[in-house]
Amino acid sequence: MNFIIKGSVVHFWLLFILFFYFMSVARQLILTERFARYPAFSKLKITHFSPQKVILQMPVESSHLNFQNGLFGGITASLIDIGGTMAIYAKQDEEKMDNAGVSVDLSVSYLNGGKLGDLLTIHSVCDKFGKNLAFTRVDILVDEKVIATGRHTKYMGLGNYKAESSQ
Repeated sequence: MNFIIKGSVVHFWLLFILFFYFMSVARQLILTERFARYPAFSKLKITHFSPQKVILQMPVESSHLNFQNGLFGGITASLIDIGGTMAIYAKQDEEKMDNAGVSVDLSVSYLNGGKLGDLLTIHSVCDKFGKNLAFTRVDILVDEKVIATGRHTKYMGLGNYKAESSQ
């Protein structure tokens, strides 16, 4: 009898863990689809997703290059934006995931260049998620070498926003 009770507890915890694993995978698929609608980011993939860190990867393609055949700075800045947003999503509860916030500050330091065929790895962390603002830090790497780093601040108080009447 004692064996059956212990087995039931093990089954419960196994199902519990599997449920949250599949919820995490579903969440990642939903978030990936949000950015896949933009052709430049259609190959952006989530490789790690947790409240502590989000890791994305994307190959550099010809559409990401500037006229000197280097990684276009606008793509890099957009990846800082996307990485910061994903880190914020990772900190939010499931029911609040529709609130991506509004960018209020974005800074990028370009440390090195990327080229066609490079695999970009984007490491994103949400340092602080307050009542109204979220602060993120993003590094973009190629082969363990940081090519760009950035900070992204977003206003998150949209849930409390009420438009004033025009009367």
